[in-house]
Amino acid sequence: MQFPVLQQYERETFYDRNGRIVFTTNKGLPGVGLDRKEWQQVMHLAAGETPPPFAARFAPPFDRCDREEDMRHAYDTFLRRVS
Repeated sequence: MQFPVLQQYERETFYDRNGRIVFTTNKGLPGVGLDRKEWQQVMHLAAGETPPPFAARFAPPFDRCDREEDMRHAYDTFLRRVS
């Protein structure tokens, strides 16, 4: 029952270049990142662009994690090491 909710949180959580959460809809992380209105103002910033003062602590570009792909990559790496 909860797995789809966790997947939705993953799809709707964005990180900056340094791994900080910039925006999330995760109800378990209140006060983390920017609110939706602020996020909509900065979501398309490219690397090297300067965010507005309210988002100055974040470094664009902003992207999502793909934990499933990360795990596939880790598995393949470890499999190569032991073979």
